[in-house]
Amino acid sequence: MNKEGKCMKGEGICFPTPSEDCMTKKVYEGGRLQYIVQGCEVLCWPTLFSIHNNEVQFECCQDKPLCNVP
Repeated sequence: MNKEGKCMKGEGICFPTPSEDCMTKKVYEGGRLQYIVQGCEVLCWPTLFSIHNNEVQFECCQDKPLCNVP
């Protein structure tokens, strides 16, 4: 999903299996949102880290399918 909220590939929504979490990864450059990746992950840890002028944020949810839909 790009910064305008337009899905660039597939639907990007999550219907997790019992061993999965929904994940949303947001990538920022210079404090501005560049793109978002959504999907299902076996291990998802809510994390925020910075590399040079970029910031990557992982958000995770387990409460229901589609919980990573903005």
